[in-house]
Amino acid sequence: MANILLPSSEYYSQRNNKYDPLNACMPTSYIMYLIANKIPYTNNSMELFDEFLPDDDFIYRVLNTDEAKDFCYKKYPWAKNIPPNEVHGMYSSYLEPIICGKRYSDFYTNLNYDKVVTLIDNDIAVMTSGKFETINGHAFSIIGYDRELLIADPYGNFHSNYKDVKGYCITMNRSEYETIVKGTDIDNKWGHAPLSIIDILD
Repeated sequence: MANILLPSSEYYSQRNNKYDPLNACMPTSYIMYLIANKIPYTNNSMELFDEFLPDDDFIYRVLNTDEAKDFCYKKYPWAKNIPPNEVHGMYSSYLEPIICGKRYSDFYTNLNYDKVVTLIDNDIAVMTSGKFETINGHAFSIIGYDRELLIADPYGNFHSNYKDVKGYCITMNRSEYETIVKGTDIDNKWGHAPLSIIDILD
């Protein structure tokens, strides 16, 4: 039986990003990750930037302020040539305290396929990134399971090399997950997930 944690009405496309649509996959995926995990957040773009921004544009903007850059390059000096919105650690350590009021998540490096299925079975979505045939680095959220993982890809359907721009509930099988998702090996893949998963995966 399918378990889908994100309704289709909450699917976001990075192609609509106001600032840098080709490089907005992580902020866009993270909004879907927050919604799927029912993590509360506040879009106070009017207060911070004097204009209303869609949620994913708001996250992109928060992560590209001078303050965010200072934080990023002090905490992650290896990332000095990378925009903060493309640094995984910025989402839990910098972003969540600002828009969620506290830290809810962590960046894990040991998420194999079976662990992700277990998380989905426990109604927990994961955001991760990988290397696709036509994109060297790209973020997406894993939002469901129905015999295979179901992903929300903000750029579209990787099965069509992104000619199909609709990326909601795209299937990803075990072999694809183990080949695409970044990590040191098939048992140690990267991903954002709530702090509570430690209790679930113990």
